[in-house]
Amino acid sequence: MNIHEKLKQYICLIEDRYVNNKFTIEAQDPIYKLEEEILIAYGLPKAFYISNALQEAVLDEDAKPLPLEDISIFLQKMATDYLQSPSHTDKEILETGKLNKTIFDSVLPYMNVIPHTYCIFVYEELYCRNEITVDETINALHRFANDETNYMNSLIWFDITNEIKIDFGAYNKLQEAGYVYLNEFIQNEINTRLRNEADNKIWKKLFRKKDQLSEEMDLAHFYITRIEYHDTEETYYLDIIFKAENQGWYALVVVCDQTHFTVILQSCKYAVQNTIVRANLENGVKILDLKNSETSQLEINLITLKLFLLNDHNDSMKGYYGISCYNFSVSELVTCIDAPINNDLPF
Repeated sequence: MNIHEKLKQYICLIEDRYVNNKFTIEAQDPIYKLEEEILIAYGLPKAFYISNALQEAVLDEDAKPLPLEDISIFLQKMATDYLQSPSHTDKEILETGKLNKTIFDSVLPYMNVIPHTYCIFVYEELYCRNEITVDETINALHRFANDETNYMNSLIWFDITNEIKIDFGAYNKLQEAGYVYLNEFIQNEINTRLRNEADNKIWKKLFRKKDQLSEEMDLAHFYITRIEYHDTEETYYLDIIFKAENQGWYALVVVCDQTHFTVILQSCKYAVQNTIVRANLENGVKILDLKNSETSQLEINLITLKLFLLNDHNDSMKGYYGISCYNFSVSELVTCIDAPINNDLPF
């Protein structure tokens, strides 16, 4: 297929996705495969920001496809803007991404690095959490980008019971090739997939115990099982389960705004889970049921929330809590955030 034929097929796939609600991974695989070929043809990286902008440009406000010529012009302009933008070193790209808390899909492709789980781990879990320097990050990512073998793809896999398996032959080859942080990467993959103590807890059952909760309480080390976002109110509803001092498990709903949610998400035990959740929300997903996903519950262990019970005249908000503070007063909330969330790299 030539580029125009690929664009025609791509437009049809995007339209079909919205008309028939085909948002499963399997249904979207052909879209992203074709999209990658289109972006390469226009000299564009397959970055999250660029991918999202293209998908939004295909349909108008009534979910009707735009003419092929308009999409082609859009791509040409985006490619021109990208190619004429000032060049940046990999160090500058990483430092900008870290400063703006940019997700991996809008950082690694600009470095010609495929967002493999190992690379995501190095960027999100190690570099963005100040475990390694920018130079160490570049060395690790370049080692992956310059590797023409397939050993990393076979290092970790899962059997039919979702039990993790490690190919130690591949592990030895990767070590010989100079890969670093392999042990940390494997351990992180195991940790994020282990059944944690909260995994078998049923939120609805625990939420029935809401009458046992205080009007004010501190919440530390908890699990988010579901996230619901209402864009009209710009409000997040977080289904949370936690173990109290009496060793009993309880459930409640935290109602918060974007700023509070950002701080809570940044306090996630595993940075990769943090960024996957953000990527979903920023791509228009309004409800995330983490209990039934590969992401699993978000374990929050780097923050303590002080909550207050929300009440209306009918007491229908029993079990719903707002945030009064979390180690900082609400008035000081913004000062504890290094930089605003922004997935637009300045190039």
